[in-house]
Amino acid sequence: MFPRVSDYDMIEAVIATTSGGLVGGDQLEVDVSVGRCAQAMVTTQAAEKVYRSVGPDTCVAVNLRLERGGWLEWMPQETIIFDGARLRRRITLNVENGARALAGEIVAFGRSGRGERLTNGLLHDEWRVMTDGRLVWADNLHLDGDIASKMNASAGFQGCNGMATFVYAASDAPRWLECSRQMIHDGAMFTGVTCIDDVLVARWLGNDVAVVRSQYKKFREGFRSMVGRFPATSPRIWNS
Repeated sequence: MFPRVSDYDMIEAVIATTSGGLVGGDQLEVDVSVGRCAQAMVTTQAAEKVYRSVGPDTCVAVNLRLERGGWLEWMPQETIIFDGARLRRRITLNVENGARALAGEIVAFGRSGRGERLTNGLLHDEWRVMTDGRLVWADNLHLDGDIASKMNASAGFQGCNGMATFVYAASDAPRWLECSRQMIHDGAMFTGVTCIDDVLVARWLGNDVAVVRSQYKKFREGFRSMVGRFPATSPRIWNS
């Protein structure tokens, strides 16, 4: 789907949610390519649900590619991990020198609206960022077995049930580090921003998924306006 957008903003592409959720054994692959000097914002129609599995893993692969001068915003709505789900997801971002990418994900550890927590199952979530085919940043989150103890550990998630990750991959990433740290501060949750070479990473961890989503949304709107001089907006479908 391609919603109408302002003349001052880029094209939006919405990936339709047709399955109603992912179950054990499902395999989903998303490929997004942005050509030379092209611009696009890609999002999803609704939150993605990953249901409890009786054994097989749910596998998701997201492949994002940008050619020189391109600008891509990969901003799907949150992924809700049901208790007992088994999700293996890999997000690969391949950026040519001179391109810029904003990518992010929100994860809900259980259905908080029903008082559910993620206590068992599997969550293996990988990020890979490549510049001109060279690996520049890798990140793995692996939760398996007794997930409840890891979620509650003081050196783990401290009982939080929502997390968001924002990645900006571009040669000017270090320039925006201090400004981003001023934008992200929120005393109601754990937050942080770091920059590794040409990759800026921001994270939120909180007890209320709705607040995590709200703060993440606010940050990325301000960031795209600051860095790309675009309107401080999110995909229209996020408001529906």
